[in-house]
Amino acid sequence: MQLEQQVVSLELSKQLKEAGYPQEGLWWWGRRTAREDTPASKWDIFWYKDVLSPYAPYPEVNEIYVAPTVAELGEALPVVVNGKHGYGQLIMTKFGLNRDGIGHNWGVIYEGTHKKIRVNVLDFVADEPTLASAMAKMWLYLKKEGLL
Repeated sequence: MQLEQQVVSLELSKQLKEAGYPQEGLWWWGRRTAREDTPASKWDIFWYKDVLSPYAPYPEVNEIYVAPTVAELGEALPVVVNGKHGYGQLIMTKFGLNRDGIGHNWGVIYEGTHKKIRVNVLDFVADEPTLASAMAKMWLYLKKEGLL
C-alpha cells in the first residue's frame, strides 16, 4: 500500500491546518522553495525529521502541512459524541460501492440507538476513497459543529 493511501491528501491537510488541527505528526506535505536555477518542486510527502529537524536534509522545504496518518487521526477523533440524535460511537467501515458505483469507499460515522434502532447521530457520513481522508473529513465536520 502506498504512503499516499495512509495519510491525508494535500488538500485535506490544508483544510485541517486552516481549521486548527495540531501541526504535529510523522508525515508532512511539502515542496521545495524555488531557487534561481530550479523552479519550485511538486508537492511530496516528507518524514518529519527531513523537514523539521535543525539538521534536516531538506531545509529548503518551507511550505508544509501535516499529513496525519490513520493512527494519528484515530487519536484525534473522539470515541463518543453527543449529536443531533443522542450519543453515538465512532464507527469506521467500508461501503459496497462508491459515488460512481464502482470500487469501495470508507465511511466514518457516529452511530447510536434510538428506540432500539441503530441511527447515525450526526446525520453526516464522511465517505471517501481512503480511511485517512474519511477520518479527516469527520474531524473537520466535528470541528465546524463545535463537537471537538
